[in-house]
Amino acid sequence: MIVHAYVFNEAQQGVEDMRIIHMLKTLNPKEHDVRIYVLGQDFHKVDVEHELPFATLDGKKKSFDNLWNEVIGEKIHDTDF
Repeated sequence: MIVHAYVFNEAQQGVEDMRIIHMLKTLNPKEHDVRIYVLGQDFHKVDVEHELPFATLDGKKKSFDNLWNEVIGEKIHDTDF
């Protein structure tokens, strides 16, 4: 699995950026190609076609929910409180 994330720099990061970063850090880098690109350090805003932040899976842009399902798995709600 090849997963690339494009996020704002640290000063501009919001919750969505942090969610994507933390999710990708759960992946084993020995098994998957995981890269996190930061605006201003690794790319410029004119270099990307989509609105930041976003992630690609095997070269295709994914919504956060679709990325979650691919990386973590299906969300299961706990009903036993």
